[in-house]
This record gives sequence, C-alpha cells and structure tokens, in this order.
Amino acid sequence: MSNAVAEILLDKSNKRIQHKIGAESERLVCDASGKVLRYQPHLKTLLEELVQKKGWETSYQENSNILGLKRGSDYISLEPGAQLEISGAPQDHLFLVREKESEIEEEILSTQAAQDWSWLWLGLNPYDSVEDIQIIPSTRYQIMTRYYPAHSKRGLDMMRLTAGFHLNLDYYEPEEACEMLRAGLFLTPFVVALFCNSPFYHSQQAPSLSERTMIWKDNDSLRSGILDFVFHSDFQLMDYVNFVCSTPLMYFMDEQGHAQPAEGRCLTDLSLDLQKTNALPALREIFTEARIKPCCVELRSFDQQKPNERYAAMAFAIGLVYDLENRSYLNKEALRFSPDQLRKWIEDSARFAMKHDETYQMIQNLFQRSYEGLKRRGFGEEELLKPVEKLISQRKSPAELLLESKTFEDLK
Repeated sequence: MSNAVAEILLDKSNKRIQHKIGAESERLVCDASGKVLRYQPHLKTLLEELVQKKGWETSYQENSNILGLKRGSDYISLEPGAQLEISGAPQDHLFLVREKESEIEEEILSTQAAQDWSWLWLGLNPYDSVEDIQIIPSTRYQIMTRYYPAHSKRGLDMMRLTAGFHLNLDYYEPEEACEMLRAGLFLTPFVVALFCNSPFYHSQQAPSLSERTMIWKDNDSLRSGILDFVFHSDFQLMDYVNFVCSTPLMYFMDEQGHAQPAEGRCLTDLSLDLQKTNALPALREIFTEARIKPCCVELRSFDQQKPNERYAAMAFAIGLVYDLENRSYLNKEALRFSPDQLRKWIEDSARFAMKHDETYQMIQNLFQRSYEGLKRRGFGEEELLKPVEKLISQRKSPAELLLESKTFEDLK
C-alpha cells in the first residue's frame, strides 16, 4: 500500500467543506457538413487562437502541440480522439454550472477557428471507426493505445469514439467519500436507463440504446465497471487506496515528468519518490463508473446529452447523492444486490432503457426522492428535473426519442 495515495485522499487542505458542484463535459465537435473534427488541423488551431486572443494559458503541451488550456479555475482539454472537454470552476449550484459552461461554449464558437462548428450531443461518434481517427499527440495516450489491445476488447473505441460528462461532488470525511462512491455505483443502471443517448455506431443503428455503456463494459476489467469490495458492509477508504495501489498502471511519470509504459508495475513497485509523483496519475488511471479523487467523488456513467437533459441528469444525481437522507437510502439499497446483479442491470439498461418494470419503478422512486432532496438544498434546482419527468412519463430514453425522429442519414 502506498502512503502517497492515502495522503492525497485524506489531506483536508484539498477539501471544500461546502459541497460545490464540478462538471467535466466532453463533446464531439462537427463542421457545417456534420463531419466530426480532428486535432489536426481543427482543434489545434482553436486552442492556439484561445491562447493568442482570448486570454487562456497553456496547461498541457507536448512539443509544439497545445493539448490543454486553463484560465483561472476553468479548463479546456482534449480526450484521446479529440473530443473537446470543458470543465468550469466548481460552483455552489447547478444554475451557476450551466452559466459557466454556456459562457465557455459561446466563447469557443465565437472564435475564427470555430466558425460554422457545432456540438454533436451524442455519447458516441456515430460516423467514424477507430481506424478513421488518429490519436492526439500525447505520449500518455500513445502508451494507452499500445496497452489496450492486450487488455480490453473495446478500449480503443472508448478512447477515440465515446463522449460523456462527469459530475464531481465534494466530500470532506473519508466515510462520506465511501458513502458517495457506493451510492454513485449503485445509481449506474438507473442513470444509464434514463439517459441512453448513443444509438448509432459505425454509420448505422447500434445494437444498444447506449452503445457507449457497452463499450465501457468491454473496457479493461482491472480498472473499469463496478468495484466488488465497495458493496461489502465494512468498506472503508483504505480499501479503495489499496485497490488503486495494487492495480497495474498503464503508464507512470518518470523523474523528468515524462510518461513511460508501466509494463505491469503497480504504484507500489515504484521507488518511494516516484510513488509520490505518481499517486495522482494512479488515481486518474481508474475508470470505474464512479471513482474517488482528491477533492471529490466523480460520477462517470452519463452518455453526453443535449444541455437541458445534461443538467437534468446532473440534478437527478445531486438530489440523491448530496442529500443525507437519500444517500443513506441508496447505501442501504446497494447492499441488497451483488455486484454481478448490478453489472447485469447496467447491461440491460443500456439495451432496453426503462422497458423492464423493476428498472422503471425504481427510477420513479428515485425521481421523487431526488426532487425532495433538491428542494432541501434550497437552490431551486428541482426545476431542472423537468426533462427527467418527461422522459419518465413517456418511458423513453433520449436515444429512443432520437430513433423515432431520425434515421442515421438524418443525422448528417
């Protein structure tokens, strides 16, 4: 076990006593013809213009290639297939999160580079195959590209084609982090069922309503999916620390700060100095449906959505996970099911959304609980749940509504 990981997660200087909301929103970027854009020349030109003309600073660069930006506590970054991610500064409530994201989106689309660009609000690139997309020029992602074929059926699909959003919820005490992680993992099948939004793949209708979820299901099982030990009644934060420290790394950062292939080594196989350097990268190499980070628990199960549905999905989760009464309920419910049952439930949700009665009834229950939890927060965020209420009343996910209104050809 590495003390470096425990120190990061237990260091209260990193924690916010007030429960703020952070969001990281990936999106596919398209030109006027609907073509999903690449790093070269499109996204590279955009990032350079934002630095030169809009006051952004480079946060991550390799050679002459800018790969990430920051301005204050706001960030713009790129996923491996050039999916553009916006991460605004954490906010007190969802209305401020929406305001910040909209501000950054509008700024991007106002640039010269982004004239005639638009966002494709889907959880999966519907047009391209892995072979169509060159990975962005990042050493880490190049290492991951070599790693995945031997460890994952669809890891390269995940890197290049998927788009989602992540919700970051603060914890202060270790016990709170554990409760939030268990609650977030338990919520996965219901979040997937409600918000399936990736029904197209390789230029045709996908086998599942959330093909993104199915891609993640077939990702590296060492670091993805559902964590069995979280569903033990005596689960503690040190169990998560031990998991991170014993999971083989894909890459590590050497003394010069360069990414190197880990070649099967875990964090504890590195020198003590390198363990400290790589504690945060090791945490970031965990891709489970919810994970613990130094500041927060990150919920990761969401297909990308249109904005109204995206903030509705965030509100749905916040009303359940941040509210003490609801979080206690989720933790008790979680212990009634085995991890294998949850895995099967997630897969069924990705294929059938709310068609199964047990799933639908639980979602109805969770919706009412979330509404009450948001009312107790006192920010008025419950009004953002209206799209969820509509989906439940129709008993259809965004993917099903999309399939009713469009064929694949209509997307172009």
